[in-house]
Amino acid sequence: IQEYVRKWTSMKTSGITENHRFQDYRPREVSAVPSNVPSPIPSLSSSPTQLSQKEILQELYNSLGGTNWNCCTDWFAESVPVCSYTNIACTNGAISTIVLKDVNLIGTIPTVIGLLSHLEELGLDHNQFLSGTIPTELGQLTRLVTFELDSTQLSGSIPSEIGYLTSLYKLELDYNSLTGTI
Repeated sequence: IQEYVRKWTSMKTSGITENHRFQDYRPREVSAVPSNVPSPIPSLSSSPTQLSQKEILQELYNSLGGTNWNCCTDWFAESVPVCSYTNIACTNGAISTIVLKDVNLIGTIPTVIGLLSHLEELGLDHNQFLSGTIPTELGQLTRLVTFELDSTQLSGSIPSEIGYLTSLYKLELDYNSLTGTI
C-alpha cells in the first residue's frame, strides 16, 4: 500500500490528471501488515450472526441521512431482496459492493459496515456532507479491493487499521481533512 500511495502522491504532484492516476500503478507485491498496525484486528461488539445484512444497511441508511439521498428508493421495500437494492451488489448472497457516490450522504460512517466481511468495494466518495472520522472497524474488511472516500468532509487521523486491508488495490482519500500516514 505504501508503494502505491507514494506513486499516487508523485503522480498528483507531477500533474497527471484524475482520469489517469490509477492506470497501471498496481503494486508489484503486497507486503505484510506494517509493524505499526496494532494487533489483533479490533472487533465490534456485535457479530455478523447477530446483525443481518439488511440491518447493517438500515444502520448505514439511518446514519447517513438516507431519506435525503438522491437514489436508492427501493431499499427496504418488502418485495426487494437486499442483493437487488440499487447501488448494492452481492456475490453468493453476501454484499460485496456498496457504491453511494454523490448521493447526498449526510452524517458519519457507521462502524457496523465493518461487519460486512465479504465487502470488496466501498465507495462513499463525492458526498460533501459525509463527515467525522474513518472508523477503525473498517480494518476488518480484509477483502476490500476498492475503497473510495475522496471529496467528503472526513477529518482526523487515517486509522492504522487500514494496514489490515491487504487486498486493497485502489484507495482514494484525497480532498478531505485527513492526517497521518498509511
